[in-house]
Amino acid sequence: MKILFITKYPPIQGGVSSQCYWSARGLAQRGHTVHVITNANEVEDVFRIDLPSKDMAPEGFYQPCFSEAGCVKVDSTDKPDRKEIYYIPLGNPTVSRLVSRALKAIDEEGCEVIFSQYLEPYGVAAAIVSAWTGVPFVFKHAGSDLYRLMEVPDLRPCYREVLCRAQRVITGGVARQAIRSHGVSDAQIASGAGFGLPKVAFHPAAQRADLDEMLDSARSRWATEQNDLASLVAPLEPGLPTLGIYGKLGEQKGTFDLLDAARLLIDRGFPFHLVVVGRGWQEAEFGRRIVELSLARFVRMHPFIPHWSIPGFIRACGAVAFLERDFAIRAHTPTIPSEVLSCGACLVVSQEVLRKQMFRSAARQRENLVVVRDPRDHDELSRAIGYALEDPERARRIGLAGVGLVENLPDLADYVAWLETVLQSVIGEPPPVRVRAPLVVEHEEDRLDPAAVVKRLYPYTAALLEDSKEMARAALSGSMIGSKEASPRDFAMAVGERLSRALDEIGPGHVQDVCRYELLMHTWASEREGTNDPTPGTAAFEQGHLPGFTQISLRGDIAIEAFDHDVEELALLITSGEPIPVDAANRFHRDQPLFVLFSRGSFPQNISRSTAALLLLLRERSMTVEEAHAKLVYALGVEPADIDAADLADILQGLFWEGIVGVDENFHALGKNGPQNLEVTEMFHEQEA
Repeated sequence: MKILFITKYPPIQGGVSSQCYWSARGLAQRGHTVHVITNANEVEDVFRIDLPSKDMAPEGFYQPCFSEAGCVKVDSTDKPDRKEIYYIPLGNPTVSRLVSRALKAIDEEGCEVIFSQYLEPYGVAAAIVSAWTGVPFVFKHAGSDLYRLMEVPDLRPCYREVLCRAQRVITGGVARQAIRSHGVSDAQIASGAGFGLPKVAFHPAAQRADLDEMLDSARSRWATEQNDLASLVAPLEPGLPTLGIYGKLGEQKGTFDLLDAARLLIDRGFPFHLVVVGRGWQEAEFGRRIVELSLARFVRMHPFIPHWSIPGFIRACGAVAFLERDFAIRAHTPTIPSEVLSCGACLVVSQEVLRKQMFRSAARQRENLVVVRDPRDHDELSRAIGYALEDPERARRIGLAGVGLVENLPDLADYVAWLETVLQSVIGEPPPVRVRAPLVVEHEEDRLDPAAVVKRLYPYTAALLEDSKEMARAALSGSMIGSKEASPRDFAMAVGERLSRALDEIGPGHVQDVCRYELLMHTWASEREGTNDPTPGTAAFEQGHLPGFTQISLRGDIAIEAFDHDVEELALLITSGEPIPVDAANRFHRDQPLFVLFSRGSFPQNISRSTAALLLLLRERSMTVEEAHAKLVYALGVEPADIDAADLADILQGLFWEGIVGVDENFHALGKNGPQNLEVTEMFHEQEA
């Protein structure tokens, strides 16, 4: 394919630019020509990556080529020449310039499909180019453009046109409903592989960077800008451990908290170097805080480095911190923690960020990472940094254990292969019909085709039904589903309840289970409850065990469902597109029930029998660890020695990082011999029978 990217790209810093770079590189590696149209050369200095000349060379990383066909070619606008481009009132015609270059690329290179990521200005330019040339385009949003820029009244109508005119909009999770609310049809939505980590670059064997060489190269850059940070590039003092951070500077990024914590730790007699690779709008204030806290001897600054150079920086540090807290965009899921862990470095991370990660339930405090409950607690943060840096061998062990957290995360190669399929699928496809109608009309139209309703809302169930159309009509017949009063979530639940009742009468067991599973997913699907305020309990796990008097409790409502069939394996099989075996009912039947935990805003989780029993006990009331142990022994009908205290603490820690339970290590209980939970006991004894 000849693909036209209208996107962010280096030297722009940030996650979207990184994704676009690795995506273009991955597609070129698969034999495609990728023409990148961008305004990257116009990026402000405070968000500009420092690109070495060797990377810009023909054989360098910036425009990688793998064969005559597989190549990335970048065409960036520069800051406008005001001798040529001037008008009243003066502005920068960014969209017009991107559109012009894109039109030229299509005319001269014959690009067959357009990919665009981020609404402003790239999505707008892509929509115009597609409309004028007939070349289809695929759009991918980020968090800040969908949840921040889209909320600006002067921008929303334009952005809605971008979304609705794209052949495909790449989205997923809670954002899917936000996309649909703007009038995008389900046929236009592409949800599949999420952006994967470039494991080809981020791995424990990545070559370490020479930090002194990096700082030496930064001296001329700061001096050219006549920046106050120019003094913070002296060589590192031998023997001092190094904590690294990279990314944008700012209050919400925790970088100012880090300075205060550093001062505390150094005053306690533990000097170390803080090496900062990053800049931002709060850069001047950051520099002032360094001077106020007398930290110039210990802090070293470097501009942003290329995405492909970050693994070397991570590997050169004794530990790397990412301390984002109280972040304004709740749908934001930062990738820096995964990058650090993949390189085998000891990660110091805020509790807020950890709870946004896919691997959160497997996190273990001071075993595979170091967690800070709240970076604004500078004493706690200083202790965490000290723990991460004071013993290099221990930090190495923690870092290597952390690799296991991200081993099963999606790889970039999987995402690129999926993106390739999406781009190929729209070539030759007619543009979508733009229908300006409220979402409720879509529901009323769906009601005329019950099979479409079931396929859209209950895709796994529909795939298992031999005659989904007849079953759907029977389930929805005579209902008021689709009325204007129903919210999308209520609508989905109403459909599922009727479908589930119909299946209870005639449906096979494995289909009944899958339908109930999907209904529960709709029931519990909403944005994660609560705020970003951290909960107490992080320190409870620092010693690797929980004292018996530690109080544990649920943080919100939950549901635990038992299934006779492996519903998740069935769902994965359907998603893969493989044929469903005729003996699926028997093949996926389980001798022991599958327990699945549902909680507000979280993905369903398979849990063990003992974890299910523990949560059912906690649903009635909070209790101490010692009391929970005694009640579990009774409920499960086992000997006290059969439930190891370390195993119980491990289960509780996973549930804690998942946000399911809260832990208060300061609570001292007066007694432990409350009434036994007969409901829990009966449930598990019945399962055994």
